[in-house]
Amino acid sequence: MGGAIGDITWLEGKPGEPVVVGFHVVSDPFAPFADGPVIVPTTGDFVVNVSGTYSVVKKANDLGTNAPIADANSDLTNPVNAINKALSQVPIDYRGQAIKLSTDNMFPFVLPGFQSGPWEWWDKTALNGVVAFYNTNLGTNFNADTLHRNGLLTNPDMSKAKGMAYIDTMMSISLPRLYLALNLAVTSAKQVLKAEDVALQIAPNPVSDIAYFRSSPDFIMRDIAIYNMDGRLMAGAINLKTNYYELDRGKLPPGIYVAQVRFDHGIVASKIVVQ
Repeated sequence: MGGAIGDITWLEGKPGEPVVVGFHVVSDPFAPFADGPVIVPTTGDFVVNVSGTYSVVKKANDLGTNAPIADANSDLTNPVNAINKALSQVPIDYRGQAIKLSTDNMFPFVLPGFQSGPWEWWDKTALNGVVAFYNTNLGTNFNADTLHRNGLLTNPDMSKAKGMAYIDTMMSISLPRLYLALNLAVTSAKQVLKAEDVALQIAPNPVSDIAYFRSSPDFIMRDIAIYNMDGRLMAGAINLKTNYYELDRGKLPPGIYVAQVRFDHGIVASKIVVQ
């Protein structure tokens, strides 16, 4: 979201590199949309040349890093997808770079002037309180009115309604791709396995320090995810190729959790208790 990386060669297309989805205002004055400098918002000073969202996502596409989410781009019944597909055919001159306005797995926001972060908003009353707290307790000398005015320079009509509209667009792009990237396509009873199907054992249970996961040698564990009862991911391990794994509970607080273990044939979900 309006970000950049210091060196495009950091993306190498090696196994284990994460998929990349991005969003950026084309005229963002702080971080470049493609390749260019990072500028300090308050002073206008040059920091370093970087590669922005367009360059990063396109490189991930070209390297095959984004291959796991490629199918999401073909769904043109999603209107945001259809718009982005059209934008990806529009040539532009970006700071002397002949590029297209978009590419797969991202969305460009074309706004007037030098806007940045249209998905952001703030409450002036809350800002006053936060600034007063910091000035009183930490000895700082911030001015809430100045911060508010500076924010409006690059987000002049900010509001919750505006921010949520942009977030809605970003969700339309990101959610289908997250679904594919995180292997969440458990769509039939055949893919929901029982522990005995793969001889999965989790011990001890309750867990004190380490949970030992063991499965049949014929069923290799690929990922382990620990969710709390609200469905929040709390711990886990990815890119496994083993039938035995030791998972340290770390800072996982005591409680009841669901351990989801992914195999090539499906997913096993088991309740575990952490003491």
